[in-house]
Amino acid sequence: MFTTVFQHNAAETIDGGSQDNFPVGSLTSLEIDVTVTVNTGVLTLTYYRVDPYGNLYQVWQGSVPGTGSVTVDIGPGLTVPMNPGNMGQINWTLGGGSATFQLTVQGK
Repeated sequence: MFTTVFQHNAAETIDGGSQDNFPVGSLTSLEIDVTVTVNTGVLTLTYYRVDPYGNLYQVWQGSVPGTGSVTVDIGPGLTVPMNPGNMGQINWTLGGGSATFQLTVQGK
């Protein structure tokens, strides 16, 4: 059974972007879903594992040119076979144009 650990709805403009940290805790896998409904640029997302000292380790990066959806599974034996860590951070940036999107991170 999946648990939602992070959800964000956004409308970004040229070079917009943000980041958010969220606890992953004892979850062994994550599913990151992004659905873009309006996009005149390229939306890029990056997931990092955050260690107890605040150091970031890139685990996954993906982009959505135009509209559409991207889903990635992170965890042992999945698409990205890495441990998601105890704390995660997801960053997004928009290169040119504007975008409206929904981002959901679920874990189990």
